[in-house]
Amino acid sequence: MLNGQLNLDDVKKPVKIERDTNGLPSLYASNREDSAFALGFLHSQERFFQMDLLRRTATGGLSALIGHKGIESDKQAALFKFENLAKQVVNNLPASHQALLHSYSAGVNQGLQQLNSLPFEYKALKLTPKKWQEHDSILVVYALFMRLQGQDMSRLVNRQILSEALTPELFAFLLPESQLHQGKIPQTKVPGPEIWNTREYDLQPPTPYNPDVNVSHRPSSTGWVTSNKYNRNTTVVADINLNLEMPNMWFRAIQVISDGQQVKTFNGITLPGFPLFFSGTNNHVAWGISLSKSNWSYLLKKHKTETPAQTRQVDIEVHQEGILSHVVNDTPWGPVVAEEDNFFNVWRWVANSPFSINMGLLELESATSTEEVLNRAAQSRIPHMDVFVGDTQGNVGWTLMGAIPMKSCLKERKLCLSNRSDFYNHSHYPHILNPSSGHLSVADVPYFDVIAGTHHHKDKMWLGQRQKQIKDNLFVMYRPDQYKVFNSLVDKRNQSMLRWQQFMLNVLNEQLLTEHPNLNSFRRLVDQWNGDASPNSAGYLLIRAFKERVAEYVFKPIFANKLPANLSDDISEYFFSTEYWEQSLWLITEQQPEHFLDPQFTQWRNLYGHIVLELDQLFKEEHGSLDQAIWGKYNQVHFEHVLSSSLSYLNNWLLALPNISVSGDTHLPKTQLGNFGATLRLVISPDNHADSLLSMPFGQASTPLSPYWRSGHDDWMNEKPVPLLPGKPQFKLTLNPKQMN
Repeated sequence: MLNGQLNLDDVKKPVKIERDTNGLPSLYASNREDSAFALGFLHSQERFFQMDLLRRTATGGLSALIGHKGIESDKQAALFKFENLAKQVVNNLPASHQALLHSYSAGVNQGLQQLNSLPFEYKALKLTPKKWQEHDSILVVYALFMRLQGQDMSRLVNRQILSEALTPELFAFLLPESQLHQGKIPQTKVPGPEIWNTREYDLQPPTPYNPDVNVSHRPSSTGWVTSNKYNRNTTVVADINLNLEMPNMWFRAIQVISDGQQVKTFNGITLPGFPLFFSGTNNHVAWGISLSKSNWSYLLKKHKTETPAQTRQVDIEVHQEGILSHVVNDTPWGPVVAEEDNFFNVWRWVANSPFSINMGLLELESATSTEEVLNRAAQSRIPHMDVFVGDTQGNVGWTLMGAIPMKSCLKERKLCLSNRSDFYNHSHYPHILNPSSGHLSVADVPYFDVIAGTHHHKDKMWLGQRQKQIKDNLFVMYRPDQYKVFNSLVDKRNQSMLRWQQFMLNVLNEQLLTEHPNLNSFRRLVDQWNGDASPNSAGYLLIRAFKERVAEYVFKPIFANKLPANLSDDISEYFFSTEYWEQSLWLITEQQPEHFLDPQFTQWRNLYGHIVLELDQLFKEEHGSLDQAIWGKYNQVHFEHVLSSSLSYLNNWLLALPNISVSGDTHLPKTQLGNFGATLRLVISPDNHADSLLSMPFGQASTPLSPYWRSGHDDWMNEKPVPLLPGKPQFKLTLNPKQMN
């Protein structure tokens, strides 16, 4: 329902909901509980199926809705008892926060009830949605934990295997994170032949090259803030990269609370299923989140004879297929995620605690200064975030948000995470306030070592490619405004690839071209590449493919010969385990040590020439000519509803959009690789709301019956931001207390 009046239970005073043509709602209420009710009403009407998926993600009930696609997620959720934890969280909340959750849940259920018909997904599945309960909103945050940090379990298992199979020197070289998380500088020297020597082994050539972009990516983001003391406005930026979904993950809203004495406005971003804002601005201060790149879990290896384990059977309901039985082993330290002959690998995770979530975000809405936000953010418990803050006075700052366990708690203490005292008090949280540069930023760099209990100041750390490029972009801007800042977020230049371009031009020298004149077009395209990861660029694809093919020849022999025989030597598992493999590869390429060279080649230049010839043949066979082998034929985004495969009989426009070629790549300011990309780009200024900007895919609504279905999606595709403030109201709805009828 978009227009009119409704008389409803659980509303204390009338609430007005206005929507503009894009569906951006403004909520006008007299108190925060009524505002929460209205937001729950909106979330339910626009996104209830998405909310249901989120709570089911945490409880292990996803497969009951989406079938086989949800089984692996449900198995991971089965390791934990998030529903019990969520109820504990609610019971631990102060009464005012419990009342807010109650109002929000009542709004959700009223919103669902007031729909003219059930969301189309339930009609197609012939199911009836369950009512929303207060603890379901906490389950949504546990689901967010799983989405942002759930991959860490697989990464830790992989790294455990690698650490045991490789010498310490080789492990530290191949996985630079092991150094970064300890605040150390990664190695700059290639390990010697006494550590690894390819020529001691019989090698099989890598399988034919396949530029697959649909691989798993660890969630990433960019966050920064600049002060108006040095620039035109204080500006806070959040750019969050996740797997793209239909509908989008986030929901934007504005709340205006007027209690007769003062008016409090907050404009920001919410997550359907949860009543609080994750980023946004009022008239005094703005704050944005960036996903923490530190590890917030630990893989504990325990001898079976010393570790009591209890077997628990979990029944996973699979839609239209019955029950799948799954067994979990619980220990006093946590759930078992992998077993060896004599050992359990136990995953200890900060999320597995009733003290990992609270409603502290509520207190940020009324803050009036950067220092106040930093203090309150450090008391907020959500999945771990870097928080960037700026106020109208030009004060800027950073801190960590999320529960931080006491030093060595995960590694050493049996009952770690079970008590509030297991976590640091907010007064011990790291923070930075008003650096001399007037600027703070982070991208793809870990700040905190959860085992050592230490944090690292970013200016002393090795900088990731994205962070360095963004800092350089800001440095050359003259008094940057919001549009200049936004354009820096969609910068598709891949500066680290320039060194590979030059390297390839040296490989494609006169001698090689004389021997293989068919490579002249290859060299021409590499030479003409302009530095952008553009969809119409053939040169970018060739350079990128060359880099990855060199990596396969260099790294695969190590894993084929060092890993246990029953494990895959597919180096995509290595790429999944570390985001810094290119640093190691470049050192090898620069130093060209003979003991890392495939023995079928007598010199490194022979290997490089062989790879170029391989790729030349591959892309000509696949595309007819090298000029037709462009990046956009591989880098494509495909928006697809989670039920698209099981409900394929429905019209395609309802469940999926056509593939679209896109620019970008991983670790660029514009991160976009396949279906992994920006779910949100936010450029907000507390002292200039009118010019604050937002970009997110797919719009507010999840149903094609909405008049603003997909509104804003084309702007996102075309890298065009929209104003954060709403336009002229097009729809007006009032929610009245029932007793007013």
